[in-house]
Amino acid sequence: MFYKFNSLRGKIVPSSQEAAYSPQGLNQLKEFDSKLTFESKSVITTRVVPEPMAEAAYSGPALGLVPKTSTYKGVMELQKLFLKEDGLLVWQKRGIRDRSMYIFSVGLCIAGLALCGKTLFTMSFPRKSE
Repeated sequence: MFYKFNSLRGKIVPSSQEAAYSPQGLNQLKEFDSKLTFESKSVITTRVVPEPMAEAAYSGPALGLVPKTSTYKGVMELQKLFLKEDGLLVWQKRGIRDRSMYIFSVGLCIAGLALCGKTLFTMSFPRKSE
């Protein structure tokens, strides 16, 4: 059986022997004159002068708007709390609120793992039918 590349589908499809045989490497290379002109005396090229790094750096006032809502201020306070170097992990920084959510998440993971183990056990050792 012979195959060829179908450019419409982008896949290899079955074909006849004549259609599958395409000797591109054995043909003469077709040479032709280019219709594009790569250089011209009428075209004036421009040269961009690179700026030094000191001039390119912006040293003006800070740009952009900072929201002044209470929600945004709460987010900023949480960022300050979480970035504080006090030796605690993230789930320990806000006290019982975060600790209870962490313990609940760990409990769900353990319950899911137990359920997965039970399912694998019952699938591996099914009950004998009478």
